[in-house]
Amino acid sequence: MRRSGLTWHWESVYHTPVANSQEYVRKVHSHWKPLLWFVRGEYCGRWIAGDVLKAGPDGGGDKALHKWGQSVEGFVQIVERFTNIGDVILDPCMGSGTTGIAAVRLGRYFIGIDVDEEAYRISKARIAAAVEEQIAADPRTRHHRTEGESGMTGFRDIYGSHPPTGR
Repeated sequence: MRRSGLTWHWESVYHTPVANSQEYVRKVHSHWKPLLWFVRGEYCGRWIAGDVLKAGPDGGGDKALHKWGQSVEGFVQIVERFTNIGDVILDPCMGSGTTGIAAVRLGRYFIGIDVDEEAYRISKARIAAAVEEQIAADPRTRHHRTEGESGMTGFRDIYGSHPPTGR
């Protein structure tokens, strides 16, 4: 991570009281997920009011599209708390694309990675739909989808003289 210029800044908790993950080997039902916060250079942002976030009414899990699926509403809360409009968010295990959808809705750039081809296909379609929703909501915004050599898709927002707006 250091070679890429990223350094650990803080660790937070996403509390999911209804949803839980089971660690069978250690015989533990966990009701929280760690959020690892990395920054490029020195963090010069705002103070973060609380490092424990609680999942929304659905309990933090949306397993309809992926076995580790998360709540879009919960991740909108996370993205809004720890990032600013125009920031880049990396999700190295994007699953069904929940973090990417939250990023697009809030005017952040998103890089998503997953080794599961089916999960990649699902997330690509879901994030593309979120981009189309943003275009419909703000016609001044033009979005371009780009696909790299690795086959991973990135969504690059072109705003011209208009900055992205978080909703």
